[in-house]
Order: sequence, then structure tokens, then C-alpha cells
Amino acid sequence: MLKKFTASLLAGTLALSTVLAGCGNSENSASGTSGTEAAGSAAAGDSSAEAGSTADNGAADENTAPEEIVTIEYYGIDLSGTNDITDVAERVNEISEAKIGVHVNFNLLDFGSYLQQISLKMSGQERMDVILFAPAPPATFSSMTSQNQLMDITDLLEEYAPNALDAVGEFVKGNTVNGKIYAVPTIAGFSTQMYVIMRKDILEALDLVEKAENLSSWSEYEEIMAAVYEANQNGTLPEELQTVCCLSNADLSGRVYPLQGVMLGSDSWDENYGVDILGDTYGIIYADPETDTVKPYYESEDYLETLKRVQSWYEKGYIYKDSAITEDSGDTLMANGVTFSFIATGQVGIDDNRRSVTGYDVVASEVLSIPMGSSVSQTWGMCIPVTCQEPEAAAKFIDLIYSDAEVMNLLTWGIEGRDYTLNEEGEAVKAEDAVYSSNMYLWGNGFLTYPAQGQGGDFMERLQASDDAAEVSKYIGFSADTSQFTNELTAINNVINQYRAILESGSSTDLEGQYEEYCQAMENAGIQKVIDSYQQQLNDWLANNAAE
Repeated sequence: MLKKFTASLLAGTLALSTVLAGCGNSENSASGTSGTEAAGSAAAGDSSAEAGSTADNGAADENTAPEEIVTIEYYGIDLSGTNDITDVAERVNEISEAKIGVHVNFNLLDFGSYLQQISLKMSGQERMDVILFAPAPPATFSSMTSQNQLMDITDLLEEYAPNALDAVGEFVKGNTVNGKIYAVPTIAGFSTQMYVIMRKDILEALDLVEKAENLSSWSEYEEIMAAVYEANQNGTLPEELQTVCCLSNADLSGRVYPLQGVMLGSDSWDENYGVDILGDTYGIIYADPETDTVKPYYESEDYLETLKRVQSWYEKGYIYKDSAITEDSGDTLMANGVTFSFIATGQVGIDDNRRSVTGYDVVASEVLSIPMGSSVSQTWGMCIPVTCQEPEAAAKFIDLIYSDAEVMNLLTWGIEGRDYTLNEEGEAVKAEDAVYSSNMYLWGNGFLTYPAQGQGGDFMERLQASDDAAEVSKYIGFSADTSQFTNELTAINNVINQYRAILESGSSTDLEGQYEEYCQAMENAGIQKVIDSYQQQLNDWLANNAAE
């Protein structure tokens, strides 16, 4: 049985629902100013090497001035939609031109516009030299490879981007199709764990901090909820510590558990485990590693036992009554004093992250991890489209953002002293009036960047250690072509919207009956065709990779 290992980006990456919520129509393009000298301490300062052990190991010798400057067009995403990259682009180009002889025109669009423009430019065969693949069609890795929109960059990476290949290591398998590499994933923590997040002030008031920090089972967690519930009911908690509920939904879909790739049927956390979902974003299938069989997740014994546990907690009054219909996440509900706890996935340092989001000190008790499968390599990453006119220069630029700490800190944080400052811990403190600020997952090697305020100066080292300790799924490198069953996925999504929130929030008035209806509705929607297609593709992939 698989035990404690982890996956998902974005979880340290970005929740797609949050990303899409901020989509507008802005576009930001900047080429910067040509230069022949490296930017020195312009962004990362003399301490830039502290941000990553492979800093400044660019593909070219920086002491050798390139004879010719080649210009490339880069297309990426500005999540804020308001960034002004002009000055940052100028500084990056000073470094890029001096080191690798490449000038980059940065074309940054908000998320919604990016999805539209990438599709239009692909259709019109317009020039793009490097682009970002993203977790939404038509810009996903799988959708672009299935439509032959990406260039085979295997040889280009080996010759012009060896640092990038070295940085991503075996995770490039997730961007490899039939032995050919078509992209490299952005990196900065692939491992993601499941945690129970609890308000520390309430635990302190009830003398339960030590118990919370050493949880090892769902029944022990229930004992804590029972104590909080009783204290709320009898008024033993001060008014400022009282909450509406003990446990709220985790996300905007109303689910109490983030039930995707996790088997939580056992009371003991040591017996809970993660599975590879083969890149399925609907949470409907998983691969049994013992038999290599694709199975429906919702029909597993673990799933049903988890539903029963949630139902019992709901009936005891522990769960937020509006979980199935609320438009607020667990973070927001905790920040507003509604809930004592929620269950979430995240990375090392999640306690610091949740403190900054909710405003409360929290105890984050780790439940388990999920295997790092192909999906971790297919969330965000760099690729060279077939419309590229300067593939060698494009590959050199990719290498730069996986090996140069100064460039990565410029693209992630902006200009030091204007957009951010470094505190005594070596953390980047974003300026309130920052002109530019991005996210390390939207660029290259995030391990080269400064940690954010509150994460700790050693955050990147801890994040790297977490990745090193996590187990990699046997299916890494597998990528399913979902175009074979798009109609079925649409029907399945409708079923999910009808049943999942009710079942997984504990608010069902007839759990057994509605669960049976759910299973039947999934069958009627065509789930078997989806399973059969995944199975055939997995069988073919296993056969093709048996000799490796």
C-alpha cells in the first residue's frame, strides 16, 4: 500500500478557480533596452547566490560577449493583469544579452486573454518563440501536444539548455511523448501534503495544542472537534474565540475533504494513502499500482467510508451547515471567524502561509502525501511552439531561467528596493506600491528565488528536502489524450455538479440512496468509456516504457 508521498502543483501552485476569478483583458508587452553588461546587483543583489545553489550557471560563459544579439518573442501570464514589466524586462535583457546573446520581448497577458490569444496565434501561425503552458485549455500541455502545436525540443535542450534539463531531472518525463521532449515544467516544490488546519488560539484556550500537533487518526481529530463544539455550546470559550462550526468545506465546491488522489477510509492516518490520478482533473479515476488497473475513484471502499465519516460529523453538528452552497473557501471562513478548522492540501510552510491568509496562527497537522505523478509536470511549464523562428535562442533563454538566480528574482519579485526588499531572514517583502510582482511557478526554477515573507529564510531548502523525500509515482511520464471522450466528460461534470457537494459535505438527507444515484448517473454519463480509454492508453504507455 502506498504511504506518505505527495503531488499537485499548484497546490503550492495556484488554485485554478482563484486564477480564473481574476481574469480580465489586459496585455503587457515589454522588450527592455539593449545592453552589453550583466545587471550586477540590479534585482537580486550580491546575495543572489543564496537563493539557489545553481545560481549564475548560465549556458554561456558570461565573460565572453556574444557576437550577435538574437531577439525572441516570449508569451506568458500576468496573474494580476496590472504589472508593468518594462523596467524588469530591461534588466533581464542586460543579463540575457551579455550572457547568451538573446534579447527577449516579453508579452504578458492576463489569464483569460492568454488562453484566447494563444489559440488565435496558433491558428494564425503567428510568431511565438517561447510560451507558457498552463492548467486550462487550450494552453494545457496535453491539448497542445495532441494538436501538434509544440516543437520536439529534445536535441535543443541537450545542446542549449543542459542546466534546465538538470534542474527538472526525471520530472521531464511528464513532458515527454513517445520518447520526445516537448516542454520543461516550472519547478519549486512538486510535493504536496494533506493537512488539518486548526486555529491555534482556540487550541491554546482548551489546552489542546500538543494533542493537535501529534494527531495520528481521524478519531483523535474528532475528539478535538468535540471539545471545541462543547466549548462553543456551553460558553466556556471567550466570545472572540467562538466559531460557528468546527469544520468547514475546504474549497469552493463544498467538499469537506479535498478528495482527489487520496484514500482516507481508514481511521489511522498511517493507513491512509495517495494514488496517481493519471492527470485526471475531475477526480473520477485512479490507477491501482499493484495491478496497473484504472478504476473509478467514487466506487472505492475508501471513498464510501469517508462519506460516512463526514456524514456522522455533520449529524453531530461539527460541520458548517452551508458547506455545500457557500461561495467561501476554508481560508475565508476561518478569516471571518466562522470555522475552527478545515482540511487542505499544501506544501512545506503551510502554517506560515495560512497565517498570512487567515490572520490566525494555526497548527497544521499532516495527514498524508500523494504520489508525484505526471500531473505535477503538466501544470505550468516552458515550451517552444512550432511557430518559433529562433529555436536555438529560445532554448538558451529557457536555460537561463532555470540557472540564473538574478534573472529569476527579477521575473518573480521585480526590482529590489522598488518592488520588494529583503529582510534579515533573507525573505522577500513585497512593497505595498509594487509596480511588478509575479509568481515563481510562472517562470523557471523557483528554487533560485527568495522565499516570501513569513516562509522562513530556509524555506527553499526545506521545500527541496520535501521533494527529495517524496516518492515518485511509477506512472510519471504518462499523459492521457482526453479528446477521445470530451462528450462523456461534459456529462460527467454535470453529474459531479449535481451530487458531489451534497455527498462530500455530509449534508445528504439520504446518503446511501443518493450515493447509489450518483454511481448510476456516472454510469449513464459514460464513465466506462472514459475508464476504458485511460486503461488502453496506460497499457500502451506501460508497454512502450517497459524497456526503460
